[in-house]
Amino acid sequence: ASPESGLIVASHPIQPLRSRMTLPAMMGIALTASTFVVGAICIDDIVPPAGEVNFAGGASISHVKVAANTRTSTRGLMGISALSSDMGMLFDMSIQSDKHIFWMKNTLIPLEIIYIDDQWRVVGIDTMMPCRAHPCRLYRSESPYKYAIETVSGWSHSKNLKIGERMKFTPFTLMQRLQLQIM
Repeated sequence: ASPESGLIVASHPIQPLRSRMTLPAMMGIALTASTFVVGAICIDDIVPPAGEVNFAGGASISHVKVAANTRTSTRGLMGISALSSDMGMLFDMSIQSDKHIFWMKNTLIPLEIIYIDDQWRVVGIDTMMPCRAHPCRLYRSESPYKYAIETVSGWSHSKNLKIGERMKFTPFTLMQRLQLQIM
């Protein structure tokens, strides 16, 4: 290759790597490396955040996935054909728009939604029914809320959950989350 072609060929195999590469090749390697690093940082996309929810009255949901981004929040529990009483999904509404509205489009089973305020208190509970076609009913608490938990329909009644009761979310460690993925 000639110097005019922009390609520099090493005359000795031990010559430093940078002298054998063109600027576009180095930029390509840097871009590939940065993509790998960004991908490695997004562990929550591979192993979703999860934890346990405990209410002051003694009720608990032992396996709660967290809708930690707009994509998982939008999908919610769509397509789930069964849900045990110890499972649910926690939504952080601060990542959503200020509308904070839920619907059941393409959801196969009835669900219950528990609305939680910024002080971790229950401010509302709704039973939501599946919807297969437009228009679907929209669900929203009359009281302001920051979080919502979807779980199996009838859960709060069976656990005697009360409005005003405090909730605590305990996140799982990465190892616990990996174990859940395997099960």
